[in-house]
Amino acid sequence: MIKPYKDNLILCRNIHLVKKVALLLILSFNISTVIGQLGKDNFYISWPTEYSWKKYDLNTHIELPSPNEDSFRYWSLGSDKVIGGFELIPKNETLNNWTIKGTMLRRVTYDRKAIYSDANINLVAKGIFAVEKKTSPNAKFVVLDQISEREVLFKIENLQYKDTPSPQSKLYYILLGTHPYIASVAIKESHLSNDFTAKWTKIFKSRNYSFY
Repeated sequence: MIKPYKDNLILCRNIHLVKKVALLLILSFNISTVIGQLGKDNFYISWPTEYSWKKYDLNTHIELPSPNEDSFRYWSLGSDKVIGGFELIPKNETLNNWTIKGTMLRRVTYDRKAIYSDANINLVAKGIFAVEKKTSPNAKFVVLDQISEREVLFKIENLQYKDTPSPQSKLYYILLGTHPYIASVAIKESHLSNDFTAKWTKIFKSRNYSFY
């Protein structure tokens, strides 16, 4: 039997952050040049199997089935959700007590036009940092790789939350495709080690993306 997510404070903060990020993603699509009418896309990251992940809906925190790698494809969430996403934690851990947590978020943007620019992708990254900095004034933001006008890799370290005693650090990857996608991995440390950063940089850069 799946236990409900007990910490309402954490739940409210997470949903509030997701809504703010979604708003930033909407705003980021109003800066530069239009590149054409949208189709559909698939976005996929191969999360390391060494953690034996459990998968939870990002909004409801209900555990989701994940029988194979295909269950981590975003199109499986359906196009009816304005915000789609999930969290991943190791199978022997809980949403209230984890050592590493992955997150994937999608903003659905069917039937509209996409705008891609360096300013646009940087706005999204800096916007996420601005949201985090409101509760963590000592947080550190570093762009690791401006991959393209549609892709950026960055980290935010030394995040301090009132409801969690340990600092957290996160590594983010953003892709502005037909849908804007955000993937991140978090650990409860004040900074990300070089080995951790190198490992997850390789994982996120190895993402699969297709447009049709």
